Amino acid sequence: MAITPPRRPPLEFEAFCQLHQRPYLLYAQARSGSEGCARSTVERALDELSLRWRTALQSPCLPARAWELLSEAAAVHDPCRQERRWCTTAYDLLPDEQADVIVLRHGVNLNVGQMATLMGADPSAVRIRLRAAEAALRRRRPKMRTSPFLSL
Repeated sequence: MAITPPRRPPLEFEAFCQLHQRPYLLYAQARSGSEGCARSTVERALDELSLRWRTALQSPCLPARAWELLSEAAAVHDPCRQERRWCTTAYDLLPDEQADVIVLRHGVNLNVGQMATLMGADPSAVRIRLRAAEAALRRRRPKMRTSPFLSL
């Protein structure tokens, strides 16, 4: 019986992982408050992406598909959020897409262009989500000062 060596992921997948792994980890850690949960979240998302790599390459926007998988994986670790009061509040009060931009802006300190690239979204759509999220948080928490992140 011949032993088949493990398949090596395509070079493009490895490059994608190298480019996105660090910001994915920062997002997952800001969202969960736990380095262990963050690593597990990113590993789960990238494992899923590797299984769907050929299909993902054919999607209209690879980074958007990958972000979707990351967001789904992060939701699995939402119990880790207990210590992240601001983050729990954002996800409790806002649609996930808006809470994600709050985490990326105020938890990871990305600008709109960086968020758009990471999420595979148009910068104007990200800007609209961010403004809507911040406005919604201000309406719900009127005593907020400059940053909704700091006041949640």
